[in-house]
This record gives sequence, structure tokens and C-alpha cells, in this order.
Amino acid sequence: MKKLILFLLIITSFTAYAQKNGFRSYRNHADCYGSDNPALFCQMLARQYNLNESAIDDLHRKFNSNWGDLALGLEMGKLSKKPMNTVFGIYENNRGWGNIAKDLGIKPGSEEFHRMKRELNQRNTDWSREWDNKVSPSGEKNNKKANKKSASKSKGKK
Repeated sequence: MKKLILFLLIITSFTAYAQKNGFRSYRNHADCYGSDNPALFCQMLARQYNLNESAIDDLHRKFNSNWGDLALGLEMGKLSKKPMNTVFGIYENNRGWGNIAKDLGIKPGSEEFHRMKRELNQRNTDWSREWDNKVSPSGEKNNKKANKKSASKSKGKK
């Protein structure tokens, strides 16, 4: 009996850790993208969640001007099929994203929960690809062909 209780405690702890890290990772990535280039990230969110950019700006202010919290709120609203007013109302209680997910009907270990985790991981991958195609780390637009041409011209001038 003690082994069973210990096993359940370990499993519960691991699930809570994985859930927290998944939300934290997604939130941190979104916040980095949004902080680095707010206009581009606003466009990406607007397109992804079929909202206009002014609605994204309004929601960004409601979510304490935190791009990560806004992105998590949008994703949880989409997956739970709940309106953003409901998601934001639960968010205002500031009980953590794991509890917010539960309140929206996304139970840990459920199919919805696993789908949400897959969606969050896929969203991070998609954002990374799009970001790499549009913006370099210095904030300039990537243009590999132009960079190669200018590099070859400068070699010829030596």
C-alpha cells in the first residue's frame, strides 16, 4: 500500500511539473517574440486566432501587457471553445495556468490536455519558423539571397 501511495505521489508530482514547464515554456517563448517585435507578433496572433490587430492590442492590455499570458489565454479559449471574456475572467483570479485550464474543462491527463500540449508545442515550432523567415536576431528582415550577393560583391572588391 505504501508503494502504491508513493508511486501515485511521484506520478502526480511529475504531471504537475510537466504541466507547469509546458505552460512556462510556451509563455516564455511567446513573451520573447512579442517583446522583440510587438507589431509582427500581434499580426501573427491576429492571423492565427482570426482576430483583428486592434482586438489583439486590447486583449494584450487586459492580460497585463504580457504576450505570453495573452497567447496562452487565446490558445486555451480556442481549445476549450470558451469566449475570451470567460478565459480572462478566470485569468483575473490569478491562480496559475494549470488551474485556469482545469476551470475551462481541460483536465490534466485528459485527451483535451494532451491535445493542448501538442498544440502548444506545434505553435512554438510554427512561430519559430515564421520568425526565422521574417526577422533576424538584430530585428532586420532576413533576406538570404541579398546577403549572399552583398557578400560576394565585397569579396570581389578586395
